Amino acid sequence: MARFVIANRRAGRFSADAKVASRFSVGVALEGMSSARIVEDNEPEDPLARRVVVVEADPVEVERERAAAGPDTIIEPEILHHPLNVLPPDLIGAVPIGVIPAAIDNVTRITVTGSGAGLAACRVTVFFRGFGGTSSAEAITDPQGRCDVPNPARAVVAGVLALPNGGFWPTLSRGAATAIDCVPLPTDGPLGWWHAATGIDAFDPALGSGVRVGVIDTGLGPHRCLQHAHGIGSFIDGVEDNGPGATDDSEGHGTHVAGTIGARPVGQGDYGGIAPGVDLFAARVFAPGKLASNADIANAIDALSRGHGVDLINMSLGASTPSEVIHDAMLDALERGTLCVVAAGNEAGPVSYPAAFPECVAVSALGLAGWAPPTSLSATRLPQAADRFGRDNLFLASFSCFGPEIDCAAPGVGIIAPVYDPDGRSDALFAAMDGTSMASPVACGIAAALLSRQAGLATLPRDASRAALCRSLLTAGLQDVGLAPKYQGRGIAFLS
Repeated sequence: MARFVIANRRAGRFSADAKVASRFSVGVALEGMSSARIVEDNEPEDPLARRVVVVEADPVEVERERAAAGPDTIIEPEILHHPLNVLPPDLIGAVPIGVIPAAIDNVTRITVTGSGAGLAACRVTVFFRGFGGTSSAEAITDPQGRCDVPNPARAVVAGVLALPNGGFWPTLSRGAATAIDCVPLPTDGPLGWWHAATGIDAFDPALGSGVRVGVIDTGLGPHRCLQHAHGIGSFIDGVEDNGPGATDDSEGHGTHVAGTIGARPVGQGDYGGIAPGVDLFAARVFAPGKLASNADIANAIDALSRGHGVDLINMSLGASTPSEVIHDAMLDALERGTLCVVAAGNEAGPVSYPAAFPECVAVSALGLAGWAPPTSLSATRLPQAADRFGRDNLFLASFSCFGPEIDCAAPGVGIIAPVYDPDGRSDALFAAMDGTSMASPVACGIAAALLSRQAGLATLPRDASRAALCRSLLTAGLQDVGLAPKYQGRGIAFLS
């Protein structure tokens, strides 16, 4: 038995009758699979809405039903997507200690400091090299900034990565160092290099006004610079939960992404979003420590586009396998005027999905040489190939996926934005992160800012022409930074 997703197509079904008939096809498909056990069933009361079902079933029977199904029915495996975090290339794929067969000889004590004091609640990852390959172990520092990490037998420490909650640069130390000192983040917001590189030279709190932007990620806040944002709930395991706290961030990634788009500074030195005037809506599709399914992502797209009428949706997530269910949800959203902006991926290879779908805006990540401190994780993102260095000290980040699907590039290295405090002690933390996950919301913010400047925005129809206008405005403003199109598309997102 394996897990599959069954859903009806909505894209291209413009009449009510066509939508009802399409939804009916899901029930027909279920009746044709005697082995199917329904795991999740999102069946909205609205008869025109999409029905998405996750089942466990016999793959042979599913394939037979899929071959017999009509064009209204999508049947595909459950496809899991991950939030696009990124490790240094040589450490990607390190196997957690609990998975490899290795005796534990002793422990390595790590001490993490910043500004002369121990950093509590810092996530520390120690990477080992041994006969079994590369492995890793994690620990959280105590109030004095210390933690003990178990060592596998006959292995040596290859590196230590310290990820503070906020306020300090993530720091990578190669070799067997046991004392890590993290450099404080700059506190000279509201603007950073990513604003300047995209044409923003003065902070405008109204930039993006009148535009609705959705974020599908790990959740949102709480954070003092995002109090204006709307948490529409979580979409997990086929269940929509819009109760109190349902959208609260499960990992920290989503708060940073949302803040990069629309943070509104409160305190001195707070960093602002690219388009702080937008109406921001967040949907959570990741449970703590788990990946997000194609079913839940499609449900979140539907909710943001149909239920909240967003103009743009940012998705800083990806998978190597395309999902027809997600693709149809994106196409359906496009017909309502919602354009999806998607991170290209962090595997330094082909563009991941859903970014590779032609109907979205696929964004690669740029860095600025010399911006991050030499000991920081961000300083490791320089590429090796000469053709990945462009003008004005900009470069394609070493992790960024690339290819003919790339539409544009945007800053994605050392981006400082809000993060939540998992211990609830502060709602004012900021962190520096790297990834196409950070580049996508920068581009999304520029698209929102450009759309907000459009005369008569409030009267524009909510159909495909609205999304086409947004794309054309973004495309027209792109600035060449001297990289090949497979790296930058037509250039960096720019507020011209």
